[in-house]
Amino acid sequence: MARDESQPRARISLGNGGWVRVDSEAMPGPLYLRLVRDDAGHWHTREIYLEGDSRHIEAADLRNIPLRALETEIVANGGQQWMSTHAEVLAPDLGTLASYYATTFGRRAPRNWVVDSFLAQTPQGDPVRVPRKAPSAPVTHSPVPPLSGPGPEGLTDEFLRHVAAAYRAAVASRKQPGPELAAQAGVPVRTVHRWVYIARQRGILPRTARRRPMSKPEDVARRPIPAEEGVERPIATAIVTSDRGVLVGRRNDGKPPWTFISGEIEPGESPADAATRETKEEAALRVEVGDLIGERLHPKTHRQMYYLAATPTHGAEIFVGDPDELAEVRWVTLAEADELMREYGMFEPVREYLARELGV
Repeated sequence: MARDESQPRARISLGNGGWVRVDSEAMPGPLYLRLVRDDAGHWHTREIYLEGDSRHIEAADLRNIPLRALETEIVANGGQQWMSTHAEVLAPDLGTLASYYATTFGRRAPRNWVVDSFLAQTPQGDPVRVPRKAPSAPVTHSPVPPLSGPGPEGLTDEFLRHVAAAYRAAVASRKQPGPELAAQAGVPVRTVHRWVYIARQRGILPRTARRRPMSKPEDVARRPIPAEEGVERPIATAIVTSDRGVLVGRRNDGKPPWTFISGEIEPGESPADAATRETKEEAALRVEVGDLIGERLHPKTHRQMYYLAATPTHGAEIFVGDPDELAEVRWVTLAEADELMREYGMFEPVREYLARELGV
């Protein structure tokens, strides 16, 4: 069952046993929900499975799952009738998987867990014959329409609708939209990011889920991080902006050559406190830390990263405060930051934030 094309945030497909698949450009891969009906006849989520397909799963992905909204949409768009007639058809059961782990952990599993879960629902593990009278609606992916650069009129709504269609098709085909569209149009990936950003601003593409978190970002930013033995400390990164640009520093060790002001969060310190301290220590700049822009496991170092918005409170004069770590600090434009950080790349939510703050 496909969602209305005027609201392309998610595509919903109904399966057997109460399972529902959700494909959304805001998630790293398909989301699977298993709904069950309570005694009052209402459907609620019992199990969740999220597949990291286009990228690894981040903590924010789990917090940003709009569970109640999805349940409402599923039931309101014909899902209740479908699930009522297909709920009893056997389907993989994650609860059975949990029981399987509890009773057989440490033994060599003779079959894939999905097979064991399926067979565990039948007497003596008999082979399953699933009724095929009413097969579930398959999830189909449209081919990515070819994309070329904008015409002489510039970034018109018509061109951005073309970008949006290509973006959604790339997501549905499980391709990374940035590189896919950049290859088609023969432009840098950051140019595609700019097109997508403008399409979101004009309402042609929906806003990203990161701007509509289900939990308050300030709670994450200001919650102390406890010490964990044997676990590397997470990193707080201050994204400091002013009328001079964004603050960056050149590292002595060159790993990476240029970076935003960052440092380990000390035991019992919050990400916001760490960002404030590191900016004062490394660039001699006092800042006020605002919202959490995003968080992730760094793809190269695998350290937990917190990216926080910050602005100066006592002028924008800077100098190197920690010469053992930094050789230089400077204010740069977003284009200059892109060039300086080209080797390692920039976290996309940070770049989108800077594009908004710096008026790019």
